[in-house]
Amino acid sequence: MPLDMHESVLVKFTGEMQPGITLRDLVHAIPLKDIEMGLLTVEKQGKKKNIFSGKVLEIEGFPDLKCEQAFELSDASAGRSAAGCSIKFNKEPIIEYLQSNVVVLRWMIKEGYGDAKTIERRIARIEEWKAYPVLLEADTEAEYTVMIAVTIAGAERVAGKVRRELEGGVWEEAGGREKGQQNRAHRGK
Repeated sequence: MPLDMHESVLVKFTGEMQPGITLRDLVHAIPLKDIEMGLLTVEKQGKKKNIFSGKVLEIEGFPDLKCEQAFELSDASAGRSAAGCSIKFNKEPIIEYLQSNVVVLRWMIKEGYGDAKTIERRIARIEEWKAYPVLLEADTEAEYTVMIAVTIAGAERVAGKVRRELEGGVWEEAGGREKGQQNRAHRGK
């Protein structure tokens, strides 16, 4: 039986995180790279381009990212009008996250929260998965609408630069803050 799938765009980060570079900078590096490649336009007039619109954003390059960080990274897919997002992980961060969930779930049972049997079944399912952890992976022969390579080693702090691009120059070059923020900073607030 054929399975209809959304097209996918692969964003592959390479290199090591550099001091001073935040996860938010990497989130913003994606549209900046797209603008550079002509895959995203930000002009208010004319035909707009958005390579992610209606497609699945697949991200690679952070196999040991914490789940909470992955939520932040994948949450950006909504801002790109993507149909969804997946991140390629190692099993260890997922196991760590699920183990912390088990601790909370056991506390919930102890405190009388909800239906204890339902929570116990959830814990049992987590423990079953941890015994034989399997994650979804892209097929080795997967085809992508486009593959975008972002080099972490050469990344600069891009949050302000991207906002200037996306908001049509609202941000000033000096300091990457909005004019109002600069005024508040000047007044000591």
